[in-house]
Amino acid sequence: MATLVKRPERDEDLTYEPPLVIGFGINDKTVERPKLTMGHTIVPPSGRNQAHFHANAAAGLYLNKGQLRLYLGPEEDRQEMIMDAGDFLYLDPGEIHGLVNTSDTDTAEIIFTYSGVASKDIAGTVFVEDRWDI
Repeated sequence: MATLVKRPERDEDLTYEPPLVIGFGINDKTVERPKLTMGHTIVPPSGRNQAHFHANAAAGLYLNKGQLRLYLGPEEDRQEMIMDAGDFLYLDPGEIHGLVNTSDTDTAEIIFTYSGVASKDIAGTVFVEDRWDI
């Protein structure tokens, strides 16, 4: 059955990947037994998250606004890519990734999904770096 999740109903999380602001629109708090988790992330100017992976889910990202520098893979074999507005990114379960907003004045905005899981907790996020905001 279709479920429309209006903006005020979204669950915003300021502690998951600071300094990013993550709004979960589709998860087990907003939809009964969802088969995916979906949300919206605002990356502040020059904002960077820590490298991490999702053990139990593939991740998909769509960059709606801005430009990101992506860090992919373990630190000793890290690759960098630029993601521009309109680009999509697919990540297999367990694939290490992190990002930084290349602008020091404008926010970037991401739409993301975790496949086959009903929440960020079930996605099994594992951080492989210390938080950047400490």
